Amino acid sequence: MRANRKSHTGRKVLRRLGFWLPLAALWALPVVAVGVILPNAERAEQSASVAQAPETTVVGSRQRTHAMGAFATFTMDEQPQPFLAASGLVTGIKYTPETDIAEGDALVVIDGIDVRAHRGTVPFYRELSAGSKGADVVELARYLKAVGVANAAADPAKPLGPVLTAAIESYQKKVGAEVDGVFRPGYVIHFDEAATRLGAPLVTIGRPISAGEELSEPYRIAIAGSFTDVEGTALVMAVPPPYALSSPTGFSHEVAGGALEGSDAEALRRAMLDAKITSNPAADGDPRVQFSGLTLGVAQPVKTGAVTASALYASAAGNFCVFTLADGAPVSSATATALTSASTLEGEVSLAAVDVDLIGTTVVRAASSLPASILASCA
Repeated sequence: MRANRKSHTGRKVLRRLGFWLPLAALWALPVVAVGVILPNAERAEQSASVAQAPETTVVGSRQRTHAMGAFATFTMDEQPQPFLAASGLVTGIKYTPETDIAEGDALVVIDGIDVRAHRGTVPFYRELSAGSKGADVVELARYLKAVGVANAAADPAKPLGPVLTAAIESYQKKVGAEVDGVFRPGYVIHFDEAATRLGAPLVTIGRPISAGEELSEPYRIAIAGSFTDVEGTALVMAVPPPYALSSPTGFSHEVAGGALEGSDAEALRRAMLDAKITSNPAADGDPRVQFSGLTLGVAQPVKTGAVTASALYASAAGNFCVFTLADGAPVSSATATALTSASTLEGEVSLAAVDVDLIGTTVVRAASSLPASILASCA
């Protein structure tokens, strides 16, 4: 009787297990999938789709312009001012501001007489006529000949004679003066050798003027120039000159270096003014003027090596190296090669510019991953 009861109880337990076990397995399957199957599948997919990065790379080549945004800043100085030597009524203004003044150029008209530029070493300070003698008489002959008057000559040992008097009369006819054979200082405006141009006129047509007045505003010229970034720091080019200064408007001018002096500085400033590039005057009292929106680069592209930036290693002393090795050699055989130049390659921040003689050389791609014993060879 008891045996039958035990048998019956066992069958009931088995029936219950047969019912619940499949349900438990069904509930556990998602948990197993999330915790075990899916991560393994994801790792398998990643390893199948991501290629292993190579340990080495080959130094390529680039044509480098080394172009940098630049400001051109000039230190200015005033040219010597010319003064009027005649009094009268201004009846015309003939010069163009900020253009070169040549000897004999008509500058202003006073009482109907063209007053012209004189560039001699001896200024005219008195009236010269028949019988006059001296260095200013010789200078007068030189001046008249320079401005195209025929037969203008003088003998330093003799007084002003008939030939030079006739030349004076020809000049008087040319400029609209009374023809009487007397050359007057007011016929000209004397220019210092260093004065090349005039600023805006200070005289006005229809207004009387007096001898000794200034003809124009002071004209300022550049005596030095330099190139800076937006913060005013001098630009340091990683390649040798000559350089080319350019603007988006098509202006281009070759410069001999990062700093200019004297006539080179003024020539560049004039070229930019002629190209209608706007200047930014400095504050009152500051003798500088600045041009913005420019680019400074090498005049001709320079060939350079190019390699991924991670291939460069900086030693504790601040030197840069790449680690070269023979084709097919293991990375452990890499040798440090010191670089004479290393800088970011313009427009490609992941690449570095290196020595041109390294083009085609195999180097370690990630220098910092090398053992310390190899890195130490980069002194």
